[in-house]
Amino acid sequence: MLTLWPAAMRVTGPSVKLDDHTLCLVAGTKAEATVSMHQPTASIIVVTFTSTPATPPDLTVRLGGEVVGAGTIRDTRGEASAYRATGVGRGEQVLSLMVPESSSHAAVLCLHQVVMTQP
Repeated sequence: MLTLWPAAMRVTGPSVKLDDHTLCLVAGTKAEATVSMHQPTASIIVVTFTSTPATPPDLTVRLGGEVVGAGTIRDTRGEASAYRATGVGRGEQVLSLMVPESSSHAAVLCLHQVVMTQP
């Protein structure tokens, strides 16, 4: 099991660190980490919330070159979402969490925790 604190991930685009763990993103911003895959499948659990429930942000999760999942975040207190990656190449892969450009530019997505497990 690998636990990532979003505030320590590589970020491309505008962001704000709320504390040692939590990172908030806006449209066009992504947080990334390089992870080591020793199995072709993985479960990814992401704890998120939004401070802008009137304009909820979208989240896209990628592992390697594949989209693992996507959804709209509406919870203001923290919500865990689970995604399953299959057919991932072994070795180092990039795990990417992003708010797509298509999200409202008023929307804010906060990442609190990311956990990845492999069987």
